[in-house]
This record gives sequence, C-alpha cells and structure tokens, in this order.
Amino acid sequence: MSETPIDIVISGLQTQISELKEIISGLNNDQNTSSTAQTAQTAQIMKSLCSERILINQGSNEFAQFFLL
Repeated sequence: MSETPIDIVISGLQTQISELKEIISGLNNDQNTSSTAQTAQTAQIMKSLCSERILINQGSNEFAQFFLL
C-alpha cells in the first residue's frame, strides 16, 4: 500500500513535533545555548507546523470535493 499525500504530511508533522519536543527539552537542560537561538529554532518549527497544517486543510478540502463530485 502506498502512502497518500496526507500520510506523508502527517509523517512530516510527527517528525517536526519530535524536533520541537527536543528543543523544548533542551530549553530546560542546556544552559550553554542562548535563549535567542532556542527561540529562533522554536519559531521556525512552529512556522513549519503552521504551513503543514495549511497543506492538510487544503488536502482535506480537495478530498471532500472529490467525493462530492
């Protein structure tokens, strides 16, 4: 069974969530990394998550339209 576009997006989201958890964990454990750098990393991942969510919503709309035809 091949992956659908939604499966691929979900997989990407899971990876990004894992990365975000690591960054947040690092915020609590790593005193050597600057707060500014950590904030920038977190902001970049959050931006990516928002972009992925938009793609999922677009994919869901296209999926629904396909079945309404």
